[in-house]
Amino acid sequence: MDGAMLGGVAIATVLIVLLARLIAKGSHESPTAPPAWAGPDCGLLEEALRKLLVERAVASNLGQVPELSELARHHAFSMAARNFNSGTDPEGIDHPERRRRLHPDLVGRTSEL
Repeated sequence: MDGAMLGGVAIATVLIVLLARLIAKGSHESPTAPPAWAGPDCGLLEEALRKLLVERAVASNLGQVPELSELARHHAFSMAARNFNSGTDPEGIDHPERRRRLHPDLVGRTSEL
């Protein structure tokens, strides 16, 4: 009797899975946009800011050094994730130290705005 019961459970499981797949196939209620709580798209925001700065000629060479862009993104993410707004993070690490840690071979002067 155990074999028959096991077979019945297996058949019922297969039927339930098939029925669930048929129901899910007919449903097309997937999200069409990111949720409002996720905030703005950081990539689009960065692109818009770059365009605005170049248009106003504030930074005509903006984006020519990928290492500096990475350094700026890293610090901006840290400020957003850890809820602080300063050139120095809560551990006391400032721009020159972040630059030395992330890109020790980068040559030239940099500043943080």
